[in-house]
Amino acid sequence: MIILEGKQKLDEAEIVTLLGKNQGLLYVRVSTTDQAENEYSIESQIEMCKERAINKFSYKDDELIAIVERGGMGDDPNRPALNYALHLLQKGLGKKIFILHPDRLTRDNTLQGIVSRKIWSMGVDIEFVEFEVDPTNPESMLMYNIQESIAQYNKAKILANSKRGRTVKAKKGEFPSF
Repeated sequence: MIILEGKQKLDEAEIVTLLGKNQGLLYVRVSTTDQAENEYSIESQIEMCKERAINKFSYKDDELIAIVERGGMGDDPNRPALNYALHLLQKGLGKKIFILHPDRLTRDNTLQGIVSRKIWSMGVDIEFVEFEVDPTNPESMLMYNIQESIAQYNKAKILANSKRGRTVKAKKGEFPSF
């Protein structure tokens, strides 16, 4: 498996060589630089997505490319690794994109719709490890959208609670952490 992190990219010759050989992309993301520096969940996301690709679809390890987003907020449409994954899909690399959960793709309802439709319009399937979605099934799409609304709400609550906690600490003369 090829793992691309940070500014690592395939050159055009490598992309051409992989056409027809690469079956899937794995997109993994953590939100903060602290999570990235402490190796929270990146490795487990890669392993779970890889396991799904191999066990459910019989892909081989050397048919997969993992794209790693370290410190990319889920509501930011300008995440370099996500945009690079979309670029590779447009070039024809991958029949499927494997993502642990919809909240790893995005935590914004509007962005979820834009990115999902873009991927599906390329003829690429989105395979979430922890969530089933079928773009041709209205009930499945309803649940997909509800789940994204919950993720967006959870993010807003976390931010509001964190801000309130920092304000309380500051009023007590304590140094708020960020």
